[in-house]
Amino acid sequence: MTNLKPFLFNGIFIFLFFIAACAPKVKPVEIPEYKGTLESFLAENAVWEGLSGSFNLNLTRPDRQVQSADAFIDTGPGRLEMRFYKLGFPAGELVEGDPRYDDLKEAIRSGLIWWQMGDFRATSLEHEYLIETETRSLVLDRKTLVPLSQSLISSRGIVNISYSDYRRLETLWYPYKMEIKYSGYELELTGGKIELKHN
Repeated sequence: MTNLKPFLFNGIFIFLFFIAACAPKVKPVEIPEYKGTLESFLAENAVWEGLSGSFNLNLTRPDRQVQSADAFIDTGPGRLEMRFYKLGFPAGELVEGDPRYDDLKEAIRSGLIWWQMGDFRATSLEHEYLIETETRSLVLDRKTLVPLSQSLISSRGIVNISYSDYRRLETLWYPYKMEIKYSGYELELTGGKIELKHN
């Protein structure tokens, strides 16, 4: 009796190769160069005082256990509210008035509305702008002015934030993915529907 396994395997391999070859190619997003100055960019976007929207959260604890949830976030100057959901049902919230999470709230708030820097000093590097305050350090791409990373000084040490997945949102190329590393924790936020809030 003829062994059909090699023919079956080859057929499946050819089929999968054909499907992969015919799949539409995703073109990388090309972010245009910003034509103005750093000062004009910050002034143009100062009209956005905050944002609200849906996010997916993945939290990796120091023991490497991972917790996931959906969240609705509403934030503005000095303010952050987060409501968590599991399978569509309310599963908790992070609101003002609970000092246990002040550092985490400030890291998330500053990470989400990164263009609000207050009084700052800017240094022009070869490929980036370094924008610094007493407690924050923000790195922008020099050509596109999208945020690359940010660090904050907290009561528990340095908070490091990295950005990716940039999409057009009003006057900004906004990073829909943000990773926060803080005191042994790693928090990944992936944006869904986001709206900027005009002041």
